[in-house]
Amino acid sequence: MQCYIPITVDALSPDALREFVPARALDGLTMESLTRGIPPTGLRDLPNTDTFTSVMSVDLAAAVGIPLYGSVDAKFSRRIYIQEFLRFVDDESSTPKKRYAVGVRWVVNVKILNASVKISSLPFISASAQVGDVEASARFQIIGLNSAKINQAIPVPADLNVETYVVMQDAFKKIKDLVDDAGTIVTPQVVAIWTEVADHSPQAYETALATCWALSKIDENKSLQTAMDESPQNSFFFNDAMKSVYIDIAKTSDLLTKPSAEARTLAHDRLLGFRLRR
Repeated sequence: MQCYIPITVDALSPDALREFVPARALDGLTMESLTRGIPPTGLRDLPNTDTFTSVMSVDLAAAVGIPLYGSVDAKFSRRIYIQEFLRFVDDESSTPKKRYAVGVRWVVNVKILNASVKISSLPFISASAQVGDVEASARFQIIGLNSAKINQAIPVPADLNVETYVVMQDAFKKIKDLVDDAGTIVTPQVVAIWTEVADHSPQAYETALATCWALSKIDENKSLQTAMDESPQNSFFFNDAMKSVYIDIAKTSDLLTKPSAEARTLAHDRLLGFRLRR
């Protein structure tokens, strides 16, 4: 299935995308192919207006050049939530299909601390951050727009909560209105492609093993440090995946704290009867 993938052309890595996109879908995808053709030159060439949302992993965001604010530790407990307002036109003739646009992206780096939380909207993320169910940091990305008024309207990157959400929401609306301002210089850019996305990389299997190992250790009432010490794999990637499970299930990343009875029960249930032993 073809998926809409926001990108930043100057920072996108076609090689890194190979971790997420089947090889057949990457045929012909190069920096030259993304910039090939005659781009739109002004708002008159961008007849469509809409607001879009996307959710992706930290690794995919890095591969497609989405700028983040804040830490990316415990990345398997993180999601990158993107809300973007765009004036756009789609190039149906290119391979892959691409979107030219100007606008603004609101990029939120969300660390999920409560497994039951769903990051369905920015107001919900902000409210969840306020009560400690998530940690979230946010920044804006301006796409193809330049003016003194817009520069003044861009909010400082910040941790997201109910108060900062209001500030950023007001700034988002202000920048939307300034797209049509006479003083705004418009330079349409490629902002998205349509392609297949699937994680068939070795990391996907390593993540699955790390998750099952961590759940088994929580079920056995072992601390994160013991889980790492007993693990047959000691890579940063594997340990980071285990840490994410401990944060998700045991609600702690402390190396020496043993899981609670509630966490052990939850881990036992998540294992569905499977066991992973060295």
